[in-house]
Amino acid sequence: MREAISTNSGGPPETSLVWLRHDLRLEDNPVFALPSVRRPYQLLVMYVLDQRWLTPVEGLPRLGPARLRLLWQSLMNLRGMLLRRGSDLLVRVGDPVSEVLAQVRQHDVDCLEVSHSRTPDDAGNLQRLAAQLPASTRLHCHPREGLVLEPLDERDATQEPTALWTPPYVMESPAHGAKAMSLAAPELPASSRLSPALASRGAMSLRLDDAQWWTRHASRNPLQGLPCSLPPWPESASRGFPPLKAVCATASAWQPVGEIATLQGGEEPAREQLSSLVWSRPESEDAEVQAAWRLSAWLAQGCISPRRILQALAEHRREMGESLAAHQLMAVLLQREYWQRVLQAQPEESLMGWYGEALEKEAACDVAFQRWREGRTGDVRVDRAMHRLTREGWLPWHERQHLARAWLAAGGDWRLGARWFEHCLLDFDAAVHWGEWRHLAGQPV
Repeated sequence: MREAISTNSGGPPETSLVWLRHDLRLEDNPVFALPSVRRPYQLLVMYVLDQRWLTPVEGLPRLGPARLRLLWQSLMNLRGMLLRRGSDLLVRVGDPVSEVLAQVRQHDVDCLEVSHSRTPDDAGNLQRLAAQLPASTRLHCHPREGLVLEPLDERDATQEPTALWTPPYVMESPAHGAKAMSLAAPELPASSRLSPALASRGAMSLRLDDAQWWTRHASRNPLQGLPCSLPPWPESASRGFPPLKAVCATASAWQPVGEIATLQGGEEPAREQLSSLVWSRPESEDAEVQAAWRLSAWLAQGCISPRRILQALAEHRREMGESLAAHQLMAVLLQREYWQRVLQAQPEESLMGWYGEALEKEAACDVAFQRWREGRTGDVRVDRAMHRLTREGWLPWHERQHLARAWLAAGGDWRLGARWFEHCLLDFDAAVHWGEWRHLAGQPV
């Protein structure tokens, strides 16, 4: 893939295009925090909804109404934030490569800014785009965000920090109030622990206490704030996006119910939820745990960064000490980081295999699968969980695992189960959810 790293010797670019994918925010987003030598005179910001996500594949559309509605809310919130900073947002529905190339050529874009992603769809699109970009357009692919840790000593300094490190307070059982609790066991999936395979790849020593970990992480991961202003929008460029009803009437009509009835997509709602979660006293411990895991919906769309969450947790620890919500939030981040790194380590030739081999065209018409996905198996717990998943677009982690295990125990194809979760879940993340399904089905990761 052609990737430009050097700056333009002729000065700042006239026009740059920011192509957003799973990074729908302004704060702590490297595609907006450009150095002065790359700050353009005018900036076009673009998001493309892949038409293939709406088209049934093997009998199932990949993007369900709940996630599409949340995505559209996130785009609307982002557009409002961009407008307040002198910019705007262009949203198209179609083939991402074709749509981006059309804007590049129409507006003589000098620089294309995009965040790196190893999900099979994103990686494939970026490869195709890089091969077709005009020679006059430079591609800047920004590194993946994540939890970066500093080597402990000179011996470790020669090793890349590629292994996930789990902070001690997630693995141990510190006191929460007057009661000692095992924080990792009830919610953190076993697969998100440090595996021997990853540990052998230059893993760092675990000789850090809490204070050392936070200090080192803060020094390596400064939070990039919100930009005060952005370069103006090109006068010749289109802006805005179609109403959701024109894209998918089902998603436009879908209404959240239950515990997520107040869930709104976007960066500003995500930061409000984080603040409320960290600083407000919950009605119960269970409510605190579930609220922490629901933040994953915003993480999956990139409406909030891991660094923002870590900063909020660090401030709370300094002023208030430990809390159950803090432990659960760390579990969310660690699980996400683990699977991101597993996917990152996949060889290029086997990347598409992360989704599993293709199913038969009408695989979703299987009678057993129909009963499972419609909640008609006869197992009360399974059926109740499935009804909640399809009604709310969200499910606690232990219930997701129970649903998956029930389908696999009945001899179901893991790829069908994973595709159904992808369709339903508000917080679908290609690395996390396909990784967990692969793990439960005994597939190599």
